[in-house]
Amino acid sequence: MTQLKVTLPNSLNEFVACQAVKTGKRTRAAYVTALIREARQQEALKGVEATLLAGLNSGPPRTMTKADWAELRKKLREHVQRKRRSRSLSRPACAR
Repeated sequence: MTQLKVTLPNSLNEFVACQAVKTGKRTRAAYVTALIREARQQEALKGVEATLLAGLNSGPPRTMTKADWAELRKKLREHVQRKRRSRSLSRPACAR
């Protein structure tokens, strides 16, 4: 785990401390970590929603064949392999 040092003005520091107490977090760091996780989850949900909407707007539905499913599995395997390779890079995903 890495550390991130953040300097806050006194007013924000007090706000974070109060919010940590109100939300049941044991520390200010736990509160900030929860906020970051929530933001990450919201970004993921935006991506899922955009993908679903694109699918809905892509045209009339059609019956999937065995070949269609095989092609999807192939693309998924390739996608997973690319993700695994990219995780080995040291820079954050948003910078790729």
